[in-house]
Amino acid sequence: MSTRRRSSWNKVAAVKPAPGRQALPAALGVGMTYAPRLDAVIEAATGLLDLLEVEPQTLWRRHEGDTERYVVDSVLMGRVAALPCRKVLHGVGFPVGSVRPPSAAQIPPLLATIDALAPTWMSEHLAFNRMAEGGRLIDTGFLLPPRQTDAGVAGAVTAIRSVADCLPIPFAVENGISYLAPRTDEMADGAYVAAVIEGADCGLVLDLHNAWANHRNGRQRIEEFLAEIPLERVWELHFAGGMEYRGYWLDAHSGAISEPVIDVAREIIPRLPQLKALIFEMTPSFLDLVDESTIIRQLEILHELWGLRPPEAPRMSIGSLRRTWPGDAAGAPTPPQWEDTLGALVIDRCTSGVLAQEIAADPGLQIFRHLVAEFRASTMIGTLPFSGRLLLSSLGTERLEQMLADFWRIAPPEAFGSREARAFARYLATMDLGIPLLDELLAYDLAVVAALTENASQQVRFRHDPRLVLGCIADHRMPDNLPDGDFVADITPDGITFRPAGAVATATSIALRV
Repeated sequence: MSTRRRSSWNKVAAVKPAPGRQALPAALGVGMTYAPRLDAVIEAATGLLDLLEVEPQTLWRRHEGDTERYVVDSVLMGRVAALPCRKVLHGVGFPVGSVRPPSAAQIPPLLATIDALAPTWMSEHLAFNRMAEGGRLIDTGFLLPPRQTDAGVAGAVTAIRSVADCLPIPFAVENGISYLAPRTDEMADGAYVAAVIEGADCGLVLDLHNAWANHRNGRQRIEEFLAEIPLERVWELHFAGGMEYRGYWLDAHSGAISEPVIDVAREIIPRLPQLKALIFEMTPSFLDLVDESTIIRQLEILHELWGLRPPEAPRMSIGSLRRTWPGDAAGAPTPPQWEDTLGALVIDRCTSGVLAQEIAADPGLQIFRHLVAEFRASTMIGTLPFSGRLLLSSLGTERLEQMLADFWRIAPPEAFGSREARAFARYLATMDLGIPLLDELLAYDLAVVAALTENASQQVRFRHDPRLVLGCIADHRMPDNLPDGDFVADITPDGITFRPAGAVATATSIALRV
């Protein structure tokens, strides 16, 4: 690490001095991932949830005037803090599997989140999500598998230490998933995870579904993976459901826990002396397909598995071991080359060379490209719900997908949906689509985004009653033959009020935050 970079991290650490990595607490129990859309499920599962796993980046927004600064959503943070369960943090945008240290800009909001929620520990993914292009780092929009070599281990260890040394709570990493075939010039998955964990002297969040999906997709057999990793460092187990796509098993967090994963858990849990928590992961977008009783049943299964853990071993102190690794073999792809090449291929950017040809020939690359496209499309429609639905109804699925693909070729992914939505709106402004009401609905969606992310208030004019327009779009109907008029939507952080232009506000309003 350069002197300049080390000084930058020391400055960040000074925001709040860390008292050193600490011994782990007593066992926490069974929990699930938190998201606002899961509030009803969490309430229904009262009595089954001992803790919640919170993704800190979902409680922040990127400052619009300063892309290197993040702002905590105090309203949402307060809501999460008020939930009665214990909390742990699980990062989703700060992976530590890269040879490039994570952005120091995320440390201040992370410390603020720790202050607000008092989590027991934090974990992050052993992956990367940035690539270099034209002298700048851009986001890939997805967690991608790191380079599993000695140099890759050394880079990940440095990244983990740079984060862990800034935090007042223990730190762990999660084993990842890769849809790429194993390479002969890399370590096996288990050996790589073991080298990183032991080198960084941190904990392990063992995602059993990731390990089993890798096994099913032709990477390391799960029994070999479990034999190689340091089981005494496992603090937490992750469970999830998945789905099949083009012959691959996807880590989709889409519903009930896969039965083979439960079978593996029954065998491995009695061998985990430092196990503190079992977490069920569920992606909120699948709530329309998975009923509440199914989720509750998964928590009941985890309680049954919780009873298999061994007597608690003496608490381990972490933070002392230090190792170094040599670089890659001469001529082998380096970790930066791997990250830049794979990242570029996944988001359809220009790249060339032998490594690019090798990765492009791997069928698993298309799985990553599909998942990135699905994620970006879902984020776009979720952030621009009314204008997105209007585009879908007007253009059809095939043409809209082509439009998004054209946009993505010129605009790399953004880590936050609000920034991607604004970029897409600017892109739409360059096109003459001739879709009635698109300008109004796009202005409305962006005003809602601004109210939620910047506490900004705006007025949006409508040529028809916005209640009728939005109602039709919400029902997936085109708003045809509506009477003309002049209406206003007053959009503030506290709510939205609809009224005729020139009239005072009426009781026709909705809350912006549920």
